[in-house]
Amino acid sequence: MTTHSKNYASAANAKRAAESYYKGLGIANPAEGEHYGIEPAGEGRFGWKPLVRDLTVGADSKGKGAGKPEAPAKGKDKAPTADKPKGDQPKKKGPVAQVWAMCESMPEASRKEVVEACVAAGINIHTAKTQYQRWFSAQKNA
Repeated sequence: MTTHSKNYASAANAKRAAESYYKGLGIANPAEGEHYGIEPAGEGRFGWKPLVRDLTVGADSKGKGAGKPEAPAKGKDKAPTADKPKGDQPKKKGPVAQVWAMCESMPEASRKEVVEACVAAGINIHTAKTQYQRWFSAQKNA
């Protein structure tokens, strides 16, 4: 295994780069001597080399041709919290909840009519438009 091509001005910088690399692979606390080694690279510069085979997806026996491992899916895996009702429905107070309440009370009204009613009630037009669309999508998916 070879030293990574970039050289650093200090051993501390090379160590930081190696740790950052391994943290990107999902290793929480990479250790010098276990996962990587720091080596002089000439003229007062330093580099680092992996001491274990790269743990990346698609690496060959030399650790080449590897990409980053697949990241876990983000977003909607979370369980609903107790203070938030089912689906995307907002909490029971605030302007977002007011928009949803108006949408519920005017199910046959057009988007424009609902937004106008919300603005007349003192709700920001952008909040009204965004929350109408979220309400509409929630009704469509329900």
